Amino acid sequence: MCVGRWEKNDPNEPDDHALGRSRGGISSKIHILCDGQGHPLNVIVTAGQVHESTALDTLLAQADRDLLDEDGDPIP
Repeated sequence: MCVGRWEKNDPNEPDDHALGRSRGGISSKIHILCDGQGHPLNVIVTAGQVHESTALDTLLAQADRDLLDEDGDPIP
């Protein structure tokens, strides 16, 4: 049984590319933040082996940056 961690073959491949390995093979995950009416506010794509909770902070921070002005008020 192989217990070692899978490593990328190309050392020049950036870590933030959204392709990853999981039990099902190579995959990606799309994380979408929507408003109460189902309209998408922000989208992040991560590698398949990345847990959903690790993308939450980034998703919310980007949405705040895009939807609020510097005083924290909603952008009209």
